[in-house]
Amino acid sequence: MPTSLTDATSTAGARPDVITHFEEIPWGASASDVRAHHGDPLAEENVVNGVELAYHRSVNDQQVEAEFTVHDDHGLIVGSFVVPFSGPKECGTLFTAWRDAIAKRYPDLIAREEQEVEDEDVSFEEAFARGEASWCVEWDDPSNLARIELLVWPSAEVFWVSYYGPHADAWEEERFQAELKNGDEGGAN
Repeated sequence: MPTSLTDATSTAGARPDVITHFEEIPWGASASDVRAHHGDPLAEENVVNGVELAYHRSVNDQQVEAEFTVHDDHGLIVGSFVVPFSGPKECGTLFTAWRDAIAKRYPDLIAREEQEVEDEDVSFEEAFARGEASWCVEWDDPSNLARIELLVWPSAEVFWVSYYGPHADAWEEERFQAELKNGDEGGAN
């Protein structure tokens, strides 16, 4: 179990410029592989062409949820940490710590950072403190089309640290098409 943010984002011997895994599980691993490494999930949900397994994890002495999306054909395609916080100040502190740990783990990847406010007459810091701003940082891995995204929405009580494998974008499109067809959010089959 990772004890630090750097541990949570690393695999021993992995190249610093390639996103190859989530929580020590490589892209393409089966749901059985995830269970073998992490045990029985806290929750399991069918999603379009696959399953999502959720676990409680401890990272930097903080309880987070780790979610593994495993595609029927492509194996592990998305992994996310769901990070709770108690208010904007703690969110900013935690978000920055995760951003810096990921940047340290992947020093050769360039981060794109975007901050948006609902009221353009207010600074980002003020809007964020009022829960009226979003913050997103992304790292793209051009070698395999994987990426990492940190994201917090206005008025959220959690932020997401999502690792997207090479097949994630195609799955997102499958999921979107299923939602259109079924008229639902999850589109599980």
